[in-house]
Amino acid sequence: MKKKTLRAILIPVGTVALVAALIASAWLFIIPAVVAVSDDELTQLISAQTVWQNSMSDRIPITDIYNVMVQHMLENDGDQPHRLLLIVYDGALASAAGLRAAQYPDSPLGLFAEQGHLWLSYAGGAVPGDQTTDTSPGFASMFTGMWGAQNGVLGNSDTLHPHVHTIMYRLHQAGLRARFSYSWRAHGAVNYRHEMERAPELFDHARNDAGTLASMLNAIESGYDAVFGSLEHTDMWGHITGFHHNNPFYMRAFARAERDAERLIAAVQARAAAYDEDWLIIIASDHGGLGTDHGGASLMESTTWFASNRAVF
Repeated sequence: MKKKTLRAILIPVGTVALVAALIASAWLFIIPAVVAVSDDELTQLISAQTVWQNSMSDRIPITDIYNVMVQHMLENDGDQPHRLLLIVYDGALASAAGLRAAQYPDSPLGLFAEQGHLWLSYAGGAVPGDQTTDTSPGFASMFTGMWGAQNGVLGNSDTLHPHVHTIMYRLHQAGLRARFSYSWRAHGAVNYRHEMERAPELFDHARNDAGTLASMLNAIESGYDAVFGSLEHTDMWGHITGFHHNNPFYMRAFARAERDAERLIAAVQARAAAYDEDWLIIIASDHGGLGTDHGGASLMESTTWFASNRAVF
């Protein structure tokens, strides 16, 4: 009796294992081969895209995004309450952003590009290779206005210097409500752990992008002054299938990030109309990618971008 029962159990397990192996093999055939794009090839591709306000030769340092946010929130004397929404598409290629903006004019990037508010930027340090083109250094550069040599975040495992403050913490010190929503745990647990210890309400760790979106929508609808969020769609699928603008899996992930951004922008517009608030919206990337990874100094990895709902330069 026991032998029969054991056999009945083993057969389904073996069947499941076989099916899993077949699926894994099929997956390798479905994923398109990702061909690395050289610096010259990327420069030519970007130059042919007409949506950009600048060129590869005058890319803006990603640290400047911090200055734009600070000016709007802390150095603006307008009569309306100033509000801020920063949406980061983690690992979103500039070449993909340019294609997306041109092909889908009603998408968030398409609309901002039509208004003349889509710029090329760069991560990786003042000199290429000074810091890795990874998530933590990219975010820390945007959040502090400093490169890793100054803020301490040169790679994903680094922690922000205790004497350096993010824009979230500066807003908190000014008596404003801010929230950073994310699903990649290292943001709060490693990179900004000093600030998380001092002001845990600034950080909201979610299980996935759906949770991040829900957290951001809640912050907007609850009257937060500044809402920051990281969407992992593009980075996740870049690592799985390859960072490439001709990769359909990667571009579908880009489309999902855009749909999330549409919901966030709609919530901001409703809030602005109801309460006469002045919202600055920025969508940006923290790094690019090459093959199925990133971290190096190639233009595919270091070229980033950002878009906004108004002219900021």
